[in-house]
Amino acid sequence: MLLYSSPTAKPDLPLAGLISAIRPHLLDITARSKVLVPLFFLLSVTLFLSAGLLHAATTDELFHHNLKVSIQPDQHRIQVQDTITFPEPPRAPVRFLLHKGLNPLSAQPGVVIEKQGTGNGDLLYNSYEATLPPGQRELSLQYSGEIFHPLPSTEKEQARGMRSTPGIVSGEGVYLSGASYWYPVLEGDSLITFD
Repeated sequence: MLLYSSPTAKPDLPLAGLISAIRPHLLDITARSKVLVPLFFLLSVTLFLSAGLLHAATTDELFHHNLKVSIQPDQHRIQVQDTITFPEPPRAPVRFLLHKGLNPLSAQPGVVIEKQGTGNGDLLYNSYEATLPPGQRELSLQYSGEIFHPLPSTEKEQARGMRSTPGIVSGEGVYLSGASYWYPVLEGDSLITFD
């Protein structure tokens, strides 16, 4: 049985029979696509609009850091002014973690910052609690200090070996990851933005 013939040859009976057998299914697929294409379009528009609404809802729930940073590489020091804006005034004291030795202060009237604990010696951060006056949505902090965690030296370099540091400020360069707690890390799973 011949199932294929060239375009110049006359179709023989088995090919014509195959086309006749497939034609109702092709029409059925075409009819279904007339329904599926608008349905797919409607679903796409719905997902697009709901993503926009979700974005609009979550941008009002973000915590925002407005950071002004000065770095003195030769002294391994960092100096920061950070204004944190909350989505709504906090009802309880704000808890945050900050690199050991940075000692945050606030010049805002009525703001009280207390060190909560230093943890064990292996931790890079201290825990703080800031109490804001009722109705206040911003917390302004100033802090400075040394961040210097050099890459560990190894006796023998391994191929594909990788050394890491949470953060370093030095004359050779500056690297500050979130793991160095160089900015106040708010307690909880908050979404944050930065300037």
